[in-house]
Formats: sequence, structure tokens, C-alpha cells
Amino acid sequence: MLLVRLADTEELEENQMITNGPDRIPNKVPDRVVYFGSDSIWLWAIRKARRNIPQQAISPRSISTQSPASNVHYEIPDTVDRLPYDVPADDFDWKQEEMNLLQKKGAFSLPPLHVQKALLDAYFRWVFPMQQLLDREQFLRDFEAGRASVLLLQALFFVGTTCCDEDIIREHWGTRRSAQVTLYRRVKALYDADYEQNQITVIQVLFSMTCWWGSPTDEKDFSHWLAAAVRLAQVNGMHRSTKHSHLSAKYRKLWKRIWWTLYVRDHFDAASLGRPMLIHDEDCDLELLDISDFMDESEDVREDHDTSSLLGAWHSVEMAKLAVLLGRIIRATQQDKNTHVFRKDMDAELSAWEKRLPERLRYDEHETDPRAKLFAAMLSLGFHWCKILLHRQIFLDTVPEHELSVAPVSANAVTRVVEDLLAEGVLHHASVYLIAILFACVTIHIIRLRQSEGSRRRVLQHKAQLCALGLAEFKDSWPFVGWMYRLFRNVLERLRVEDSPYEHHDPNFEQRPSIRRPPESDLSNLPANGTAAAESESTAIPMSFGGLDASSTGSQPAAVPPAHTTSGMASFDNIMDPFMSLDPTDWLNLHGETFGSLRAEDMTLPFPMNLLFDQNSSGC
Repeated sequence: MLLVRLADTEELEENQMITNGPDRIPNKVPDRVVYFGSDSIWLWAIRKARRNIPQQAISPRSISTQSPASNVHYEIPDTVDRLPYDVPADDFDWKQEEMNLLQKKGAFSLPPLHVQKALLDAYFRWVFPMQQLLDREQFLRDFEAGRASVLLLQALFFVGTTCCDEDIIREHWGTRRSAQVTLYRRVKALYDADYEQNQITVIQVLFSMTCWWGSPTDEKDFSHWLAAAVRLAQVNGMHRSTKHSHLSAKYRKLWKRIWWTLYVRDHFDAASLGRPMLIHDEDCDLELLDISDFMDESEDVREDHDTSSLLGAWHSVEMAKLAVLLGRIIRATQQDKNTHVFRKDMDAELSAWEKRLPERLRYDEHETDPRAKLFAAMLSLGFHWCKILLHRQIFLDTVPEHELSVAPVSANAVTRVVEDLLAEGVLHHASVYLIAILFACVTIHIIRLRQSEGSRRRVLQHKAQLCALGLAEFKDSWPFVGWMYRLFRNVLERLRVEDSPYEHHDPNFEQRPSIRRPPESDLSNLPANGTAAAESESTAIPMSFGGLDASSTGSQPAAVPPAHTTSGMASFDNIMDPFMSLDPTDWLNLHGETFGSLRAEDMTLPFPMNLLFDQNSSGC
């Protein structure tokens, strides 16, 4: 366990509240530089003034990084103030009013000291090793001295709520969602007020905000915060080589870690949601991440993978390499260049990447260290995610004899890893892109299930259930996952009833409502409470799977005769009917108002959903 060395005293807590309050003087920003792009008129003017070489080519890739002339980061003298001199006379009063408003909103309020410690322990244990975008030792020193940025503190507390123990959540907030909303509001209020002047800190905070997705209509979801972080990083020139800049070695390494963390998240998010990538390789000339970027100058680079910190560093290095390959797959797919030759070449490069993995980062189900197992699992899952994306279309277009195509093989591998992580109890600590991987895998299993019979069908049903159970692990932290989980749970329950509609006599079967959409001709004859009437019939659902829903109650209505059960079953083709209610969703806006069920067209799916429900699909 990471030990945050804090004296649990009221004196320290009071001191921390004061130094982080509205009167706190921001720390001097070290290594301040200004970035001018290669095609900037300002860069040309500076080089002319310094009698250096003239304007370079526009593409960063065409600039030699062996020459000091390639430097595009210029040191800002200490005499240059961040604020303009011609500020309005009432600027101080306006800022004071803003600080008072932030205090009223509770932006400077911190949880009790032991809660702070628990949240930071969780963050540094599970999140930081795979996303090392801050200087941990410096942060902990600032935290103990009470001079850490309050904005960064609130952001790390916010991230900590996604991975800390439930006991901490219940003690101070009641529910995990309540903790997330409370801390998100505080971070957002401070960010909107431009409270923090250190732009590197702001980038770190913006990336932390990618843990937020408040509702399906929330304009400032995780993509918004990631885009803001990437843009601010580009403004500072983090995407450009700092080899010949005035930055110290310490900050050059920090910049590289920040940029490649953004790069990995951007590419995996683009692959997950089908959105354009924010970062393009042709705009960057920053060197690839290296293990030395995680160590001080005095430390030796050793092939020693026993410590979680170094193991996390190796994980980040390999994940950055994998993200580069993933970007090529995304571009080829978007440009309709995912040809047989391209797939063959990419398969070879992915296999080469996998073979070069350090021994400790090759997934082994017998690994006893939970964090080491998680780090290796995330690389394995990322590898198979690339395989699925590369071969997804050929799987969808396949004919029955191509039964062992690559996508189903990778989906099976993912399912085995997920089963292991579920057994270890660490799946909910995995990176967020695992949600999209699980979504794709359960879809693959269901498509194959619909095309199979007998024992093979039951095995595929079991695999789909395991993936759905994996999705359930993320429901508390990501409400949208709860909706996806209920969608697939309903699909699997209907498949179960479809397989054996007359076998559900067991009292352990839970009764759940199933809506029958009336014919168009009857819509006009529905009474005012027609929805309730349409929900009057029930289906029998086994508690062994339906009971996974955290919102289900312990009460069990009397069993319904089998004949009545199947007569009330909605047709499988209409599972995505927007008039069919799934379970009540957990979507809430910042005012606590419920959004209700989502429509099918509100979801971006990695596969054509009609393939899940095509009754006439041929088997493979």
C-alpha cells in the first residue's frame, strides 16, 4: 500500500484548508516556455532576430531533431508576468466576488483527512501506475506541506472515488455516484473560474475529468474534457520534441508522459466510439515513450519488474506502442483501406509487438500479484481489441466455413481474461476502454449464439454472460454501462426463454415486466394509463442472471404458468423497440433529474445490431 505520510490532526487539516483557500498564493511555475509552431510567423521572426536559420518546413516530421535550430519551445523570462498590466480598476473586486462564490459552492471544501488519504491511496495504487502524468513525489511533498493545488487535489479525489473501497464512499457520501457528482462540481467550478495558473496542472486536471460522463445529453462528457486537455497540451507544444528545448530533463520526461497518456486515451476512445482521433501522427515529432522517462537521472534502468511502479512504467511504454498501431488500424478503416494485404501486415506487426513484451507483462493466469496481473491483462486486452477492430468487418461478412475467424478467437481470449480478473476481484480497476472491448465481445458471442445450436449454443451463452457480468462491474462508476448491461441482459434472458420456454417452473425465477407493444390500430384506443396496461404481463427470468442487477429487489412474486410466460414475451426482433422499457436507468443530470430510458438510435454500436436479432441468420 502507498503510505501518504500525514499526521491526522486538526491542526494540519486546518492549515491545509487555509493554504488551499482563496487566499493561497499560486506556486511559481517552473520551466515556463512558449511554443511556436513550425509554420508560425512568430517563429520565423524569432529565428531571424537571433540570426538563426530561416523558416523550416511546415511538417514537424521534416525538421531534423539533431539540430538546435529545430527547437520550437522558447523560455519565458521571469520578468514576463502572466497577467496584463492594463487590467480594469474593478478587477480585484470582481475576483473577490468570484472567490466568495466558489466558497459558497464548496469548491474549497475538502473531505476529512482520513478520507483524503484513502482516496489518494486508491488513486496511486490503481490509476497512477498506468497513467503516470504527474510527479508523484513532488505532489506528495506539496500535499504534506499543505501547498498542493486545490484544483489538482479535488481532481485526484474525484478520480479516487472510481476505485476506492465502498466503505469510504458510504462513510462520507452515501453512494459512489453522489461522491462523483459532488467532487466533479467542485473541480468544474474551480476550472471555470480559471483558479489555477499552472497550465501543466490544468492539463493534468482536464485528463482527470475524463472519468466523468454525467448523462446521455451531457455536452461536457469525457470526450469534451479529453479534447480540452489535448488542445491545451498542443498549445504548450507537448506534441513536439523537447530534445533541444530549455526545459530541464525532469520536465521533459513529465511532458512526454503526459502527452503519451493523452495519445493512448485518444486513440482507444476513437476506436471505442467511432469518433475521429484528436491526435494525428503527422503533427507530432515527439520521441516514443521510454522506460528512462519514468526515472530520475540518478536511477539506473534495470530489467527488474518486481516493483509496481516500474511495472506500471513498462506497461505505459508498451501501451503507447500499441496505440500507434491502433491508430493505423483506425485510419485504414475510416479510409476504406482495410484490405487483405493491410490486415496481413498489421497481424504481423501486432504479433511482433506481443513477442517483444517483457516477460512480466505477458499475461499469465497464475500470476499472484493482483496489480501485475492487471497490468499484463490490460496489454493483452488491448492487443485483442486491435485484432477485433482489424478483422471485425470480415467476421460480419463471413460465411459458415470461416468459423474460426480472428474476431471470435480474440473475443474468446478476452472472455477468459475477464473471467480471471473477475475471480481476482480487480476487474473494476481496469482502464475504461475495457468497457468497449466487453461490449464488442458480448456482441460477437450473441451473433454466433444466434447462429448455433445445442451445446455450442449454451457455451456461447455462458461466454456472453461472463462479458455482461464484466460490464456490471463498471455500473457504479459509469451509469451508461448500466444501460448497456441491462440491454444485453435482456437479450440473453430472451434467448434463454426462447431456448426452453416451458422449463421455467423453478421458484427461483424472478418475475419481470415485459411490454407488449399493441398493434398500430389499437394505439388510439389505449386509455390514459395504457402503458401500465401494456406492462401487465410478466416473463419468468432466472435469478441466477437477472439478480446481477444491483437495483433488483429481494421480493419474488409468485411464478407465472409457462404458457402465460411465453405469450407475454415481446418478439426478439423488437428488443430495441424504443417503446419497450428496459429497467429504469440511473441517468441523472446535475440537478438530480432522471432522464429515463434511452432510445436505440441514441447508441453508437460497434456492430450492426440487426445482426443480433436476425432470426434468419445462417450459422457459422
